Amino acid sequence: MNSSVTIKLNRNDLKFSAAHFTIFSATEREKIHGHNFYLEIQFTAGVGDNGIFFDYRKMRKKVQSLCKKLNEKFLIPEQSDYLNISRNSDTQTVDLTFNKQKMTLLSDDLVFLPLKNITSEELSRWFLIELTRNKEELKENKISNICASISTTQGHRTQSEWKDHSNEK
Repeated sequence: MNSSVTIKLNRNDLKFSAAHFTIFSATEREKIHGHNFYLEIQFTAGVGDNGIFFDYRKMRKKVQSLCKKLNEKFLIPEQSDYLNISRNSDTQTVDLTFNKQKMTLLSDDLVFLPLKNITSEELSRWFLIELTRNKEELKENKISNICASISTTQGHRTQSEWKDHSNEK
């Protein structure tokens, strides 16, 4: 029988705390602030002949590692059209210029993400990109769907979804 099962990982260790600001336009942005971000990752995959889904502990560890990378950092959107980023290797600092205002920050405090903005929409999409990077692993584990949900408060959750379309005709 071909069947699939969905497992949701919503654990206390799938979280990170980070600072950011959201950019609304060339002249408007939020002030720097921080959030506690909570993740829920959902995997749908086929059940093997042995009655086992797949060893989702590996995926959980991958998510934990991604959270650790972001934890206690200031998240910077590398692809923003409105933010100029200048790295100073001599001083181990980074200058961020937004709307002719410059702030200088320590490099060690920053994580640069290949995103247009630092929002829950973009962060949930980033987690999906990272989790679906290894196509062989997805195929080997018969993973057909992944949902990454991120929240900063109860009642507000953003979800991005990846579906494997390789078996569709």
